[in-house]
Amino acid sequence: MPLVVTSAAGANGDGYGTLLAFDDDGKPVGVFGEDRCIVAPPGLAVEQKQELLYLNSIDRMLALDTAGRVVRDTGMTNGLNPGLDWRCLKCCSRVRRLS
Repeated sequence: MPLVVTSAAGANGDGYGTLLAFDDDGKPVGVFGEDRCIVAPPGLAVEQKQELLYLNSIDRMLALDTAGRVVRDTGMTNGLNPGLDWRCLKCCSRVRRLS
């Protein structure tokens, strides 16, 4: 998995509102995980055994594989605070596998 950095958008971020990937030398390689559900993700967590990258977006939590594909999605989650709830990404029982 490449080095991945969140790039928040909007009022406090003024970035790209997505995940950016970099190679081992720090050279930008582009967007990691081009999915419409990825919106200004403020938090990331890595699950090494399953090789998943968990992130929270505006209204949901997602898991991406090493190729940047969304493989799990909680669906819309009312009351999710994307600035605070990132700590519970790996333990979220509502994250379901996508086929």
